[in-house]
Amino acid sequence: MAISKKELFSLWNRSRKKVYRRLMRTIRLAILLAAFCLLFTTPAVAAPDSKFSLPAQLLDSDTAVSPDDKIKLTRRIKDLLSGIDAVSAAVYQTKHLAMLKKAIESEGTVIIRKTPRALRWEAVRPERTVTIIGEKTITIYKPIEKEADIYDIEANIAAKQSMAFFSSTMWGDISELEKKFRTEIYLKNGLIIYRLIPISEMVLRYLTSIVIYFNDSTGIPAGFELTTPKGDKYMTSLRDVKKNPPFDIDTFSLKLPKEVWVRDHTKPDENNR
Repeated sequence: MAISKKELFSLWNRSRKKVYRRLMRTIRLAILLAAFCLLFTTPAVAAPDSKFSLPAQLLDSDTAVSPDDKIKLTRRIKDLLSGIDAVSAAVYQTKHLAMLKKAIESEGTVIIRKTPRALRWEAVRPERTVTIIGEKTITIYKPIEKEADIYDIEANIAAKQSMAFFSSTMWGDISELEKKFRTEIYLKNGLIIYRLIPISEMVLRYLTSIVIYFNDSTGIPAGFELTTPKGDKYMTSLRDVKKNPPFDIDTFSLKLPKEVWVRDHTKPDENNR
C-alpha cells in the first residue's frame, strides 16, 4: 500500500524528534558532569594538606564485588540513608589539570536538604560566595563585590543537573545513576566505593569515570573523584559530616542587604535593584 507524502513526512518528523531527544539526553549528561566539576570550584593555588585528600584510592589490582554483593551493598546504603533528611559537611576540592603543574583548590561548607530539595554552598577560599539552589531558583551572592544573581533553575541546566546528581548520591538513589552509567562496587578501608563509567560513547569522550566513596557505617558519601581522558582529575573530600544538622528557617534563603546590586534573571525587565 502506497504511503502518502503527508504520512511519510509524519514518520520522518517522529523519527527526527526521537533522535533529537536521545541527543539532548546525552548533552544533559555531559552538562551534569561539567556541573559536578564546577559546582564547588573557585580556583586557588594548592598547598599540600591532608584534608584535601580522598579517603582511599582505587588500584588496578582491586577486585569489584560480585553481582549479588553489589545488590546487597546498594540496598545497605539506601537503608542507612533512609532516616536522613539533611546533611552538612566541610568541602575540600582539588583540581589536577594535565596542562598545569600545580593543583587548584577551593574549600567551604555545604548543607543539603532532601525535602523540599535545597542546597546551600558557602565558599570561604579564595573568594567568599554564597550559592543557594532551591526548587525554582538559584541565587549566587558575592558579599565582597556586593552583587547577587538570581536564575530560574529550569533555565540553568548546570545547576539543575548538579542538584540531581547530589540528590541521587546523598540519598543513595543509585538506580537513577545506573541508567546512565555502568557501575562497579569495591570494598576498601571501611568504604563502599562506586565506580561509574559512562554508557554513552559521546560522554566517554569527556569523562573516564566518577568514583563515589560511601562510608560503610553511615552510608554518607565521604568524597568524589572525576577523571577525564585528558588526565584531568577533580577530587572532592567531605569532612565533619553531620546527619540531620540543626539549621534555621533562613538557611536556604538569602536576605540580601539593601546596598547589594541584584540581577534577577528570572525577570528580564527587572535586572537591577
